[in-house]
Amino acid sequence: MKTYTKTAQKYLDLLEVRKKENGISYICFTEKALKEKTKEEKALTDIICSLGYDIDNAYNFTYEALALITDNEPQTEDELNELIDQIESDVYTSDLTKWLHSHNENVCYLTEALEETDIKDGFQLLAYAQEKVKREVFYKVAELITKEDNK
Repeated sequence: MKTYTKTAQKYLDLLEVRKKENGISYICFTEKALKEKTKEEKALTDIICSLGYDIDNAYNFTYEALALITDNEPQTEDELNELIDQIESDVYTSDLTKWLHSHNENVCYLTEALEETDIKDGFQLLAYAQEKVKREVFYKVAELITKEDNK
């Protein structure tokens, strides 16, 4: 039997939520993960750095993908891939516009959303664009976990 949940938890344990002095939460590697420099830490760093947008969102979306997998405990690769349907965008317009503003690359996702859909509502279009990014991150995380479980 595959151990997707166990593998995802191993990667999730490399990350933690911290608070900045202003009280805003952020995701980062644990001190232990940074000290030990394991192959898992390197693999997760490679995913985060490959995403091409601002680092805070890269960490957040990676953390969300890993948490989604550990929370749902998929038993098969199909179940793992079906979790993509549970990915949701932020619900507040201010959070979506903050995401859009966080990196120039996000305008490309907005453009893709315009080209792929008939959405006329700005909020829905932003939500769709952000979901595209989150799905991209999920696919990379799922691929990492699947590859490791198939060793």
